[in-house]
Amino acid sequence: MGSKSLEKSAKPEVDYFMWQNADLDNACGLIACLHAVFNNRRKVGIEEKSPLSELWELAKGLSPEERANALNGFTKIQDAHKECSSEGQSEQAEESSQVRYHFICFTRNHKGELVELDGMLVDPRLLDLSLIHISEPTRLGMISYAVFCLKKKKKKK
Repeated sequence: MGSKSLEKSAKPEVDYFMWQNADLDNACGLIACLHAVFNNRRKVGIEEKSPLSELWELAKGLSPEERANALNGFTKIQDAHKECSSEGQSEQAEESSQVRYHFICFTRNHKGELVELDGMLVDPRLLDLSLIHISEPTRLGMISYAVFCLKKKKKKK
């Protein structure tokens, strides 16, 4: 998605964006999930008094950097993440150099614009693309995936 022709210059409005700092090394999957849930919380629903609702209340008024620091110190999410990830279908990387993937979130903001949320970037990116299809999540052996089909928007005359 790094192509400049696919990006709009305006900074998109989103409810939640956080950075991935050095202390959150290899937490991009969790951060992508937080971006997806917190920017769609009215659709998804977050159980009251759950670790997610507590993190939302803690982080909703913070800057992206402060949210990273808050997540780093929020042990309820860390404990739940460790518990779930230890049940995974793959071996956890022992060193950062073994990690070959980076997870980001694509979602629509309240204006219906397609936004890329990547904690490694300074800000969310507004994409000049249309989301035309998302497959049902599929499981193939040890890999789960969904396919996104994007196309460049036609310019309005």
